[in-house]
Amino acid sequence: VCSGQIAFILEHGSASAVQNIVCAHLDSDLPLIVSWQGTLTRNFDERLYSSIDTLIVDSSRWQDPAAELAALCAALESGTASFDVRDLSWTRSHFLRMALAGCFQDARALEQLHHVTDIEITHSASHRMAALLLGAWIAQRLGGTPADRLAFARRDGAPLRLSLVQKDTGPALQSLVLHGPDIRVQLKRDGDSHFVHLCATCPGHENEEVYPADVDSPEELIGEQLSRAGGRTLYAALIPLVRQLLQ
Repeated sequence: VCSGQIAFILEHGSASAVQNIVCAHLDSDLPLIVSWQGTLTRNFDERLYSSIDTLIVDSSRWQDPAAELAALCAALESGTASFDVRDLSWTRSHFLRMALAGCFQDARALEQLHHVTDIEITHSASHRMAALLLGAWIAQRLGGTPADRLAFARRDGAPLRLSLVQKDTGPALQSLVLHGPDIRVQLKRDGDSHFVHLCATCPGHENEEVYPADVDSPEELIGEQLSRAGGRTLYAALIPLVRQLLQ
C-alpha cells in the first residue's frame, strides 16, 4: 500500500487561503478523508465539504455540540455533500456495543430485551457525547422516540429512561446497565483495564463474559476508523435523535 501526506503550516491565513491550498492538492481519483480537529469553523464550507468522502470529527472537543451537529446536518442536507461522518465519540463505544449485541445472542435474553425500562451509562467528565450517542443508539434499537429530556416512549407506550452518571476520572465509558422487571445487563470497565466485564441475568439465563475494551487515544481511534474505511456507519442516523436530546 502506498500513501502520501502533505502538511501545511499557515500563519495568519484567511479562510479562502486554506480552501485554495487544500483543494489545489486534491487528487480527484482518490477518496478524501479529512480529520477535523476541534470545532467546525468557517473553513468548513460548501467548497470543501463537497469534496470530502469521509469526515472524522471528535465531538468530545466541541464547546457547543448542538451547534456543531446543526452545522453537520446543514452540510449533509445541502445536496452538494455526500460524505460519511466518523465521530471518535461514537468509535469509543464500538467494542461496548459489540459486547452488548453478543449478550442478546441467547434466545431467553432476547425475549426480555423489550422489557428493558432503564438505561444507565457512566462516563468520564469530558465524554458526555459518547454516552449520549450510546444511549441514543440503544433507545433507537428498542423503538424509543424522545418524550422528554433523556426520556423515551416506545411503540407500545411503555416508558424508557436514560440516566447519565458522570465521573471525574477514568475511561470515556465506564459502565452500561440495562434493567427491567426481570432482566439486568451490566457491562463494566475498571480503570485502565483492557477488558469489559459482562454480567447478564434474566429468568432461566445467567451469563458472565469478558470482552475487549475500546481504545483510548485519538491516534488509536483514528486508526480504528481508517481500518474500517468504506461503507456507511449508523452515526448519521443518530444525529437527529441526539440533537433532540441536547435541546
